Amino acid sequence: MESNTHAARPRWQIKGITDECTTCECCGRSNLRRTVALCPLDAEGNEGGGVSYYGTACAADTLRWTTTKVTNTARLATRQCDERDAWARRIISVFAPVEHATAREQANARFSRNPHSKGPASAEVAGLLEMARAQLTDITLAPARPHTVADFQPYWAVWDGTQVLRTVAVLPDRTAARRSVDEVIRQSRARRVLEPQVHTVHALDMQAAEEVAYAHAARARYESYRSQQGWRVNTPDQSRS
Repeated sequence: MESNTHAARPRWQIKGITDECTTCECCGRSNLRRTVALCPLDAEGNEGGGVSYYGTACAADTLRWTTTKVTNTARLATRQCDERDAWARRIISVFAPVEHATAREQANARFSRNPHSKGPASAEVAGLLEMARAQLTDITLAPARPHTVADFQPYWAVWDGTQVLRTVAVLPDRTAARRSVDEVIRQSRARRVLEPQVHTVHALDMQAAEEVAYAHAARARYESYRSQQGWRVNTPDQSRS
């Protein structure tokens, strides 16, 4: 995201493009296809107020930029917001199920994403979930996105022991999902020695489901190692189909 300068100090930051607001709050023109979200900045460059929605031409006049620069900057900001949304969905899908679990379970979940993390796992998990939920409930560019465990959907993850070959949404068409999974298994058997397995995972979207599958596998490997070293472990429940 980029901001303009006035007297060597930033004044505005482009947050992205939205089609939720179709009226320019600068000139009043309505029925626009989309508007640019602008956030005022204080003298130190911090966000200092509510977001305004301008048409591209008015945003360019306000920033003293070309409309091309406004458009390109807004598209980049929107893409970055989408990437943060995807990150947030992955975080919630992995950590929300263990938010109120034991410290041991939270540590195992954290290890599955970052084996080099240090410090209390509970504090890190809580911090990550807070940031993720704040991202998905931010309504600057779009209404709040699904962000709770109740929003999770089932996915089938086809796993060959080393990597996720495919994640498939079970709903709304379970029959089509099964056909897709069977085809992946057939192709895998034709070219691999390892027999693929199908695990059911729950997540906010397909990309997050893949991360959940990897997290389950990482935890299983970690607990297997601890078991071999003489630790008492509990095998995580993994429903299979």
